[in-house]
Amino acid sequence: MRCTRSIFFAAVLTALCFTVVSLPGTSVVCADEMGKLIKIIDKNNVDEIKDALSVSHYVRISEWGQKVRITEPKPNNHKPSDTYIAATEQNKKVTVVMHPKDGLLNYNDHGGCPFPDPKTGIEVQWNCEKSYKGDDFFYPYIGHFMGSRGDERSIGGVWAVIKWVGRTDLEPIGSFEPNPKGVEHKELIYQTYPFELKGTSICTVRYLSPDKADDMWIYVASLRRIRRMSTAQRCDTYIGSDFIYDDFRGAAWKVESADHKLLGLKDMWVCMNQIEDLKYNKGTPYPQRTNEILEKRPVYINEVKHHNPNYIYGKRIVYYDKQTYMPVLTDVYDVKGEFWKCIHYPQNLKPTYVDTIAFDVYDMQARCSTLLNFKDPVTGGGGLTINNNPEPNNYSTAYLKKLGR
Repeated sequence: MRCTRSIFFAAVLTALCFTVVSLPGTSVVCADEMGKLIKIIDKNNVDEIKDALSVSHYVRISEWGQKVRITEPKPNNHKPSDTYIAATEQNKKVTVVMHPKDGLLNYNDHGGCPFPDPKTGIEVQWNCEKSYKGDDFFYPYIGHFMGSRGDERSIGGVWAVIKWVGRTDLEPIGSFEPNPKGVEHKELIYQTYPFELKGTSICTVRYLSPDKADDMWIYVASLRRIRRMSTAQRCDTYIGSDFIYDDFRGAAWKVESADHKLLGLKDMWVCMNQIEDLKYNKGTPYPQRTNEILEKRPVYINEVKHHNPNYIYGKRIVYYDKQTYMPVLTDVYDVKGEFWKCIHYPQNLKPTYVDTIAFDVYDMQARCSTLLNFKDPVTGGGGLTINNNPEPNNYSTAYLKKLGR
């Protein structure tokens, strides 16, 4: 019914062989060509497209001196798996219901996109949460934390997620049974570099019940101990970076933990066909990507405000690609209502999945950034793989100890 543990171990051991590598500069991710170039946008002509740019892109171009290429939309043949599409068609006939105690009803036994024609912000967010990423995925990454003066430190690690319910591609279809605790999905993040972080691993369990908070455990390699993490730490920064745990996957918070107001559907300049490896500078004048390719695509726009009065963000403005429901960009405001962060997810539409090739967070107030490339730390090749069919027991506190050794 599923592969043995050896497949997952092989991927982990590959990542654990990480040595310091430089970020590739000009290599090409795929052979596809970008759409026809319209023009290069910089601070001198950015006002020409201001109405179709996010606040953060406008600030980075007009104030930070970023240059971007805007292109005609690139034709794509992207579509999820046939089984995910079939499940989505089923959701057009059988209404998925948001239950205040049990989460989504009429969904977990088949999956797919829960709300094929969303009318509200929370329906868009649920579509994002359930967007197609296979029944599991595996993401090695290389990250760079950069200060405003050009100082830099690097990290390497692996990020892996497995669905527990709403499975469409691999056995068991539907959900793992029995599921007495009502698990929705499980997640592993483990560090492979630098030495002082190597072996540190985090396991997160998301539950179906809106009232049940996530469980989070961390294996602290330096102590050789597992410690339970408070879910309040979901809005703590991740190992000293510029992003928090809830920024993972673009929108990793529990859907019911926030209000989602749909601001509209609009054609925007976004980074959905970034076919080139993303380069970066080190603070001239500010640390950021230097070769982004933007094309105009329809996106849903949500305003997100968390119920927790002590939440670190005042609000988010999240932009979701209409075709895939993947978040492509987030503008973050602090509790005073002042613009604070840009969270950017440059993507590449593959035929069967969306490859989020980078995860960039810009602190617009402190003028620093964290830039992650989703690359294999050893080969520097493409990162994302889906439907690897790992052993479910690997997503456990017991497995954290094995990862840390």
